[in-house]
Amino acid sequence: MLGTPTQSAILKKEHDKLHQEFESAPCTTEVVFDNDFAGSDVINMVVNGQVMGAVTYASSHDNTMDLLVTAIELLTGISAVNLTDASTNRTLEIVGTDKTGSIVVLNVVAAGGNAPTGTVTEYNKTPKKGMPMIFKTDGTVEPAGQDPNPFTVIGMSVHDHNAGELITVMCKGHAIIWAESQTDALVPGPVLYDSWNYTSGFGEYDDASVTAANIAGWAIDTADDGDLIRVIVI
Repeated sequence: MLGTPTQSAILKKEHDKLHQEFESAPCTTEVVFDNDFAGSDVINMVVNGQVMGAVTYASSHDNTMDLLVTAIELLTGISAVNLTDASTNRTLEIVGTDKTGSIVVLNVVAAGGNAPTGTVTEYNKTPKKGMPMIFKTDGTVEPAGQDPNPFTVIGMSVHDHNAGELITVMCKGHAIIWAESQTDALVPGPVLYDSWNYTSGFGEYDDASVTAANIAGWAIDTADDGDLIRVIVI
């Protein structure tokens, strides 16, 4: 007897170098407020030349942020507005329907109670050949920032592309395999090898407490405990 049959399958393996296609993240614009909204605050801004309907503080900071999201989403050319900082809930990420360019936000004014200041930053996420690429938790990839943590970088872009397009990444890993998520709410990015599931026949991977010392690769998919995922293994 040669051993117990396995369900694990190698989907891709290194030949010269592993290449994989991913969707590139869109360009974004971020607005960060330096304080919570409070009673009598009124927020105004201009987004891509359009005057947003004024938002007045209503019952709580969190509720006011939700109203602000809705007001921006009503404007032409807006694809999504995300609240991206769960700790303070003071950050808006704005994505346009044209993913190749960031949204121009001007004249952010909050007057009244706390009158927080909104700082605007545009992020050009256009991939260029040779740029190191990292995963976002939604499974898209984007250029790494300055001096990135090495184990978050999955490889480099092999072409010049517009943000929001499909791009090819030359990966640091040597193969892509089917595996099993060992945890709920696993997101794309660095994972460690946890154990072998002899019942299902798959290796189990976890995205908690991954370090440069224990990284086994990068999950490509979102998953819950027991779901099948693709892993770029190193």
